[in-house]
Amino acid sequence: MRTAAHKAPWLVVTLLLLATTSLAADSFVIRADWFDRGNVDTDKVAKGYTGKYPCIANGSKYPNQAEYDVDFPAAAEYTIHSLYTAAAARPVDIYLDGKKLATGFTKTTGNWNTDHAKWFQECKVTLTAGKHTVKLQRQDCIPHICALRFDSPVAFPKDWALQRKVARKAIARAAGPAGQLPDQTKFLGWYPYDPPTSYDYRQPHGHVPLPTPRAHRILEYALMGGNYKVEATLVGPGQTAPATTDARRNELLQATRPGSEPTDGWVADLVAKAGDKVLDRDTLALSPRHLDTMLKHIVLLIGRFRDLPGAKPDCLDAERREAAHMASFAHALLTGQKDTPDKWQQFYNVYLTAYRLKNKVALSNPLIDFPSVVVAKRLTYNTSHIYTTYYDGSGRYKAGSGIYTLSPVRPDGKLTCLTPSMKPDAIYRDPDLSWDGSRVLFSCKLDRKAACHIYEVGTDGKGLRQLTKGLYDDVDPCILPDGQIAFISTRTERVTLCHNAFTVSNLHTMNADGSGIRCISTNTIHDFTPSVLADGQIAVSQWRYVDKHVGNNQSLWRCNPDGTRLVHVSGAHFGPVTLWGARQVPDSQKMACILGPHMPYAVGPVAVVDPMFTHTSPAAYTNLTPEIPAPSHASWQRPESGYYADVFPLSEDYFLVSYCYGPDNRQPTGYAIYLLDRWNNRDLVYRDPELSTFEVFPVKPRPRPQAIPPRSGEACAVPNHADPTQAKQGTFYVINVYEGLTGIQPGEVKYLRIIEEIPKPVASRTRGYGLQNPAISWRGHFALKRIWGTVPVEADGSAYFKAPASRALYFSALDKDYMEVQRMRSFVTVAPGESFGCVGCHERKTSSPPTTLPLAMARPPLDITPSYAGADHGPDFYHDAQPVLDKHCAKCHTGPKPKGGLDLSPEHTNIFNVAYESLMKRDLVSYVNIYQVSTLLTRPPKYFGSHASKLVQILRTTHKKRVQIPQEDWRRLVTWIDANAPYYGTYAYTRPNTVGGREIFAQHRGQLNDLYARRCQSCHGKGGQERHLLRLRTPDVAASRPLVAPLAKAAGGAATCKQATFASASDPDYQKLLGIFKAIAANPRVDMQPARPPLTDPKCRYVYRPGVTRERAQ
Repeated sequence: MRTAAHKAPWLVVTLLLLATTSLAADSFVIRADWFDRGNVDTDKVAKGYTGKYPCIANGSKYPNQAEYDVDFPAAAEYTIHSLYTAAAARPVDIYLDGKKLATGFTKTTGNWNTDHAKWFQECKVTLTAGKHTVKLQRQDCIPHICALRFDSPVAFPKDWALQRKVARKAIARAAGPAGQLPDQTKFLGWYPYDPPTSYDYRQPHGHVPLPTPRAHRILEYALMGGNYKVEATLVGPGQTAPATTDARRNELLQATRPGSEPTDGWVADLVAKAGDKVLDRDTLALSPRHLDTMLKHIVLLIGRFRDLPGAKPDCLDAERREAAHMASFAHALLTGQKDTPDKWQQFYNVYLTAYRLKNKVALSNPLIDFPSVVVAKRLTYNTSHIYTTYYDGSGRYKAGSGIYTLSPVRPDGKLTCLTPSMKPDAIYRDPDLSWDGSRVLFSCKLDRKAACHIYEVGTDGKGLRQLTKGLYDDVDPCILPDGQIAFISTRTERVTLCHNAFTVSNLHTMNADGSGIRCISTNTIHDFTPSVLADGQIAVSQWRYVDKHVGNNQSLWRCNPDGTRLVHVSGAHFGPVTLWGARQVPDSQKMACILGPHMPYAVGPVAVVDPMFTHTSPAAYTNLTPEIPAPSHASWQRPESGYYADVFPLSEDYFLVSYCYGPDNRQPTGYAIYLLDRWNNRDLVYRDPELSTFEVFPVKPRPRPQAIPPRSGEACAVPNHADPTQAKQGTFYVINVYEGLTGIQPGEVKYLRIIEEIPKPVASRTRGYGLQNPAISWRGHFALKRIWGTVPVEADGSAYFKAPASRALYFSALDKDYMEVQRMRSFVTVAPGESFGCVGCHERKTSSPPTTLPLAMARPPLDITPSYAGADHGPDFYHDAQPVLDKHCAKCHTGPKPKGGLDLSPEHTNIFNVAYESLMKRDLVSYVNIYQVSTLLTRPPKYFGSHASKLVQILRTTHKKRVQIPQEDWRRLVTWIDANAPYYGTYAYTRPNTVGGREIFAQHRGQLNDLYARRCQSCHGKGGQERHLLRLRTPDVAASRPLVAPLAKAAGGAATCKQATFASASDPDYQKLLGIFKAIAANPRVDMQPARPPLTDPKCRYVYRPGVTRERAQ
């Protein structure tokens, strides 16, 4: 029941046409996604557009609306501002207490992602103090709204805080107990056994408070020296506090409901300045609890330092006494004085002194035994994906960028530029030091059209030289034990499978002088952030999505410096999460890394990975910064918790990191260098308010690992994918395929199928078909596969065979009918002449081989028995499965009235063909849908593929007597299914600038729609073009159903329509349709050609980077 004060507020509304901002005496901000009632979306749709801010989006219920119950603290004329993003105008009606105020949200920002959100002024309204309801409503799709701000010329009550209790029962958020969920029913680590099939699943997480107040970022300026300073204005009960930087009055700065942070009523309004220039400001609660925590931490740190090897027993004794003195003084101050401004001024002084002391003690860590560190300074990448930092993420340039040393290692240390002779506004990245600490490798991009190249300079700034040149991007260098350099390069000329131009970067090596460049990776897509391990191997993250979710499969691997012995470390079958920038912890088997998303930027919490854990569980890692949950495929769940960009471990307890407070993950100047400990304490090492700082590396000699001798023969290299007959060979063995195949009895597996995933070299001129450029499958996969053939599996489960070398191979275990029992959804590689193998199928990585000799290895390795059509093509529907259907199914399942409504006609549709679309739409074929994150998990045998396909089950049961399929045809059909049901077996395309590069009706769509509306719609209804008109038979075009069905029998047609649409073949519309079909057949799509097309066009287009394109290879 509303009080009298709310019954009839006096409203005065003024529409404002200009997006200006009035000067407000006070203000508060509410988050749009924290609504009280409504039907808009904050999860499935909104998170795909969530960048800098959370937002609301269309929830598929109309009209879109969201209501907010707001306690206005003072009677005033409020100015309402909106924070939103919209690529096209979507006006929204604004209501107050049920009455329409205005139509706002009429502006555009050029993008739907909230990274592009802007504040706009909407209207003014005069109202009384107290509760009012604000409603936003639009008849159809609402823009992506992030927040509303209410500015008042009247100051609010001094102790007022915004405290809205929002239920939002209709749109619940994922939640879980604090910290990591234990292995329990329905869960494996953080990941459910049966996750939803969404594209961007968010892992359940518990709310963990921020380890320190966000306002501590202002106090950092008091550590930096020079002309940086912090000014504090104390505000107590009964006094005015600033609004928009106060989290109590700005929900965009809050992780949870307001009021969760206890205070004693007094706050400090902090302002960071460089001279007279204001840099930042925030409000710090003067909390005795925070002060007590800092002082205890100082004492604890000193005790830990004294326990480190070689530390003196009286280490930091003076600092320990100082901390004890401050604790005594603060206790006396808080218990012995009245609550006066002077008391709280003294408290703030003690707080700031304790903050300084904590930083001094933390950076006195005995592990910081180096005189300086190297850092890279630049503006933060504005990248769209984690792998496009050098492609579309390098659009920000600013003078002052470079490679620098900081000495001593503290916030007021001296900064020395090592690259003064290079462009000051280039993008500098990826520093790595030589083993003796005398040289720095780094990568640099001079301008937008330039490639990233690798350079070398001494830590004294002398001897600068460029090591790589040309059109290709070279990044992430690291020095190998033998003096060679490993790095990531686009020289393989591969293109990301889910994009039509993004270049692929793979692991390469070169000599110390930049000569002898060679690729050592067979990955079909990206490798990332290599580093050297203590045993001389290379740790490298790899993006692999062999028949699983397209995004977060950036798992951690290790290999020899020549690319051989590539083995899995962690990740791959849980998530979604990316293991990024891994470095081995000194004197430990563990590795530190960042848990990142797939897009847009590889930042997130810091984790320590234990390689001994099985790859199927997130128990493999420990999140050291649990207030930052592991991100999803494309978003972070708590942007206000901040982001870590890279980590350099000093021990299992201490780490140098780059961190940004958020909420913007790509804030241009937001990242700075810190010391982080295992207990989640963070202390500033270096910050530049004008630039971000990344990739800290201590300048000191490091133990050089023993160099692993390269193989005497050729190692991994880029193969010739167009000519499989030229493949060199290695050997592969499997000890016992039944190890890991739960529920499969010995003797059931008869063969292994050897399959290769083919990288995509073409930068296609296409419009994506569900991210496919060009289109390959319905929802199965973007990559082509080459089926090399099969090898027998012995009675004990062993196999031993020759395998094509330097290729991305994976295996399927088959039964006697060549049907897949289990599929390997990753790949392995052997070098020419190398022998490599595994214990079993998805076995535990700690499994040991048996002591007895497997049967297969008692004989020489076998040659692969080629598939039914050799190994010179990719399996496809039209050449492999359609002939089987034509031979055995067409009699009943083609024509105007196919049995069961299942049309298996070979007629071509706009992108695929009728039979293929019928099978896919009716779920008659089981395949891995890579748009669903649930496919990341390992699955039991026969979960996907031919055994799980309804089509196969029907053929083996109800149709067993009706249809007798010879073994050769059966093998073709089930092999196509187990190849994940692709339609196309080529990257070549003949329809540029159309959807998937495959549309055959695109340029004729207008004429066909007109013909359908005039001649077909009266019987077949609106929207029936795809089913009834857009289907074409080749080579006999005149036999196409849209030409035969409506043509009178007397004219040679079937006249199966209710009435003969075309009385004769001379009908102008019949001739028009026939002409269109003939024109299409004259330029046949690849599936219309009599012979299989090649896997790809060897002279294909390639985009080095935006603005630098090679249209065709020479």
